[in-house]
Amino acid sequence: MKAVVVGGTGFIGSHIARELVREGLDVRVVTRSRGPHRALEGIRVEEVIGSLEDRESLIQAFRGAHAVFFAAGYY
Repeated sequence: MKAVVVGGTGFIGSHIARELVREGLDVRVVTRSRGPHRALEGIRVEEVIGSLEDRESLIQAFRGAHAVFFAAGYY
């Protein structure tokens, strides 16, 4: 099962991503920039560059996903 975490490099999102990986899910993290991201060290996730302001990037990020977790702040 594929899960997407928007805001996965932040405090709450990284904890969600870690738990999803621990539960055996394939995790895709939407991030504004390429890593390395300290919050995701030691776990295997797919990183996708995206933005809340870029509809197409989110469509790509969500493609094939079974669940989406939204932990991003808008600033």
